[in-house]
This record gives sequence, C-alpha cells and structure tokens, in this order.
Amino acid sequence: MPSLWMLKDRFHGNVLPLDVPRPITMTILEGLRYLHTQCHVIHTDLKSDNIMMALRDPSVLDTVAQDETKSPIPQKQLPDRTIYLSRNDFGLEAKGLGRPVITDYGLAVRKDGPPHDHLIQPDGDRAPEVVLKAGWSYSADIWNLGALIWDLSQGHGPFDTAKSDTSESTDEAHLASIIPRLGPPPLDLIQRVAKRSRYFDDEGHFNAPDLVRQTEGLKAIDLDVEDAEKQAFIEFISKMLRW
Repeated sequence: MPSLWMLKDRFHGNVLPLDVPRPITMTILEGLRYLHTQCHVIHTDLKSDNIMMALRDPSVLDTVAQDETKSPIPQKQLPDRTIYLSRNDFGLEAKGLGRPVITDYGLAVRKDGPPHDHLIQPDGDRAPEVVLKAGWSYSADIWNLGALIWDLSQGHGPFDTAKSDTSESTDEAHLASIIPRLGPPPLDLIQRVAKRSRYFDDEGHFNAPDLVRQTEGLKAIDLDVEDAEKQAFIEFISKMLRW
C-alpha cells in the first residue's frame, strides 16, 4: 500500500487537484465516525503518512516485482535486517486509487472519561485546545483532517510557522498563525485554559499581537476552480478548522 504522502509527492508542488482528495476525505470521515462512535477512540496523529491507499488493481504489484528483479532499489544492510527504499510507482489517476485506510494507532487514546490534556499532534497541525491544554476530545481528529485537506490542496499546512528554539515561543507562534485564519478565540475556550495569563490578558486579548501576521483567513486558500466550488470547499473546511 502506498501512503497518501507518497501519492501527494508525485504531483507538481505536492498539490492534488480537488477531484482526488474529495473521495478520500469522505472515506476518512466515515472511518473517523466509526472510530469515534463505535470504538470511542481518538487517533491523535492523523496525517498523510498514516493514511494508506489501497490498490484497486493488484496487478500493479506484479509490475513492481518485475521491476525489482530487473533493477533492484537501493537497500541498507543492518546486522538484523535489510532496509529497502520505498517504491512510489503506483500511478496518479484518481480512478486507480483504492479506499484510504487510517493506520498507525500507536498514539491513539480512548475517550472513556473527561477530556484529555496531554500534548498530541505535530506542532504545525496541533489543535488550539491541545496547545492551550483546555481539554481535547474527538474534535482534535477532525481538526487534523481539516489541516490534512488544506495541505493536500495547497502543498503546505494552513498554520505553518517557522520553527523556534523553545516550546513556549512555538506555542505562541502557532496560536498567532491560527488567529488570523479563524479570528480571535471565543471567551468560553479562554476560560478553560488553566494558564491563560500566559497567552491572554484579562480581557481575552492575545498577549503576543506582534506575532500575528495579516491574512484573509481561510478565504485566502488558492484553488484553481470555479468560485462556487471554492466557496463550497471553504465552507466545508471551516467546519473542521474552528475554535
């Protein structure tokens, strides 16, 4: 199975045309609904590396095997195993893709009690309630899916920021990248933050306004589609990327 990351890497600029991620997104949503409602599990690490694409035509594996015989891929020999470079020769057409499969549950947690508050998710894709330690639940997975869809259609995440040397400034920088996209956080979220004085003043204003860059919010997304389709996309993703 190739990963969604491998598929994305084969498109120019790592950007997929909307007709490719659309069915992928709907299937992932079905998987998350089952995971959340039937299993009561939060994945916590949803990203393109952890979405595997099933092969609709298994015969492609025969071609891969033949290619490996004729031209072996690079490999690294270790005392206890051999590491092979991954192949990425599974085609580009959306019609040739199988169903996406959510994998890697190593960081998954059950939701049997109160909201969790430990850190999860990669820095750039971290949901605001996770950063603020305001208690997170199933919505953290939905946030990750929204960030993933944005990444597939843009070639970068919606809240990408420069790396920092300290976790404190990284948190502020990440919040500063979220605020111009979504607007200021609601008061009820701020009130759930245990150490809110670190991030907000008594009136709920962000303590690091100089880090907030100017942008047009989620409407700034660049899509080569008709206006109506773009608006529908923005409305859809706005239901996932929200405070």
